Amino acid sequence: MLPSSCQPSGAGAAAHAVSSQDGRFLATRADPLECLAWTNSRRPVYPSFVGEHEKLYEHIMLRRSDAGVPFAALCGLLKRLGFDERIRGDHHIFAKGHVEEILNLQPKGGRAKPYQVRQIREALLKYNLRLED
Repeated sequence: MLPSSCQPSGAGAAAHAVSSQDGRFLATRADPLECLAWTNSRRPVYPSFVGEHEKLYEHIMLRRSDAGVPFAALCGLLKRLGFDERIRGDHHIFAKGHVEEILNLQPKGGRAKPYQVRQIREALLKYNLRLED
């Protein structure tokens, strides 16, 4: 079920209004799956069917801030992408069969280090790794 801001406003309406959380009208979208409402802070408000891993994957691939990425969520994303995890102390080492790079992550205050997020993005782009439905 899409949020109410993504629902057609009239019977047979082809376009869908997109509004921010404070009720301001922002745009009209033709496809409800493209419906994203933006808040004043420019952070997307996703439809309820978009999960945590999809949001994080988009965050990384769109090159938003590399700082502040939750470490546990990043590890979960790599596991969902098919990486195997080994843990040595606070080092989480991720490897995957056809990926040459070995991704070595360490948390810093519960967050991933920005250079490690960049390394992950480069590996995702190089090997064309995507989340499967």
